[in-house]
Amino acid sequence: MGAAGDSKSAGSDRTQIAAEELKATMSPSGTTTVLERLTGRGHTVLTQMTQAGVQQASTGDTLDVRFAPATGLVAKEASRKMTAEDLASAVQEGHVSLTRRIPAHLDTTQKPVAEELQHAVADRATYDGGKDQLTLSGTVRMSDGSSTTWAREVAIDRATGDAHAVGPVKVDYLGAAGSSKQAGDPMHILAERADVDGANSSATFYGKPVRVWQGGSQIQAPEVQLDRNSRRLIARGSGNGAADPAVRTILVSGQANGGGAGQTSTAEQPGCGVAKPVSAGGSRAQRTNSSVVRVASGGLVYSGVLRQVEFTGGVRADTPDATVRAAQATAFLSGERKNQSGTVPSLEGGLDRLVANGPVEVALPSTRASGEKLAYDAATRVFVLSGSGREPAKAVDARGTTTAAAFRFSACDDTLEAMGEAPGVSSQRVETDASASGAEKREKRGR
Repeated sequence: MGAAGDSKSAGSDRTQIAAEELKATMSPSGTTTVLERLTGRGHTVLTQMTQAGVQQASTGDTLDVRFAPATGLVAKEASRKMTAEDLASAVQEGHVSLTRRIPAHLDTTQKPVAEELQHAVADRATYDGGKDQLTLSGTVRMSDGSSTTWAREVAIDRATGDAHAVGPVKVDYLGAAGSSKQAGDPMHILAERADVDGANSSATFYGKPVRVWQGGSQIQAPEVQLDRNSRRLIARGSGNGAADPAVRTILVSGQANGGGAGQTSTAEQPGCGVAKPVSAGGSRAQRTNSSVVRVASGGLVYSGVLRQVEFTGGVRADTPDATVRAAQATAFLSGERKNQSGTVPSLEGGLDRLVANGPVEVALPSTRASGEKLAYDAATRVFVLSGSGREPAKAVDARGTTTAAAFRFSACDDTLEAMGEAPGVSSQRVETDASASGAEKREKRGR
């Protein structure tokens, strides 16, 4: 069935109705009699086929079909094919099951798309002929082979495949490797409502907040857009990310050590290679090699192809060793870059490195530093903070204030090194404005 009012497309579309028991209601119209209503019981079937070849078939216990008064079927022509202009509405109830088959086609970028088969179950299905829209309600579950969606209500545009879901809405996306044994953890999304763009295989989720998680990594934001074709995830928020974060991200990497009950395991500080004995009664955090980085930002764009996250709108990143504040930052995730069409952008792999651009402020255990650019390596737990061509980097600790081209901080041995030279930064003499203990006198000394 095509869109109502499109007589050209409607001529090649088809609608079929079947049931174990069908009852027709006729009404007079001028000098003829027209079919006004059909009610069915027992394995009712409503099948609709669009001009583009999209077939949508639903089954249920009961079916109530009403026809448009102006174009109701003439009794003697009841055997002819029904068009979009004939069907005004249809309500199917009781164990409703829907199958939607989309033939192979080209997407909006002229890229071939294989045949898709979608399934859904619901308590009730309502078709609106004027909108050419099917609404599933009750306990709705939909799946397409690579994802499963649960919602309270889902409205589907039959011609385009666009959908609007209200919830709570939950979606599970299979891991990047699909249903194979090598599949990664599934991606889960919880939201209040969602809009699906059928032509572009993208979905936008809304909530307070929307929650996305895969393994230990998480994203929370008021709005999250997921594009399966380009494997991109966009999280949008309002306000300043550092002062009033709207988007929160947790990136987790590392593996848990397998010390069993009554045994002594070792927990290494990530990247330091120093094993420390931990009793079996130690906390979960003590028995792991995991590294957790929490990022608050105004928004983010994640490319699953490039394996990198662009944080914008003011950024605060809390690593195991320091707190970083910056105007924007880029996180590079570890793991293999996979470019598989039709999969979601995987968050698995954890953080490899973080690059923040300024102005940048870093709060270390005993030092506060500022500069223009920061590079953090999660494996070695080393921070390199550099200045700009106009301003040197600055570090303030108990000894005083030091300026330099760059500073290198190693969390493994808790050392801070001031450097007079750094790649891409003008040479800068290292100077310390030191405070003498017990005196107000300050002296400058160069290194």
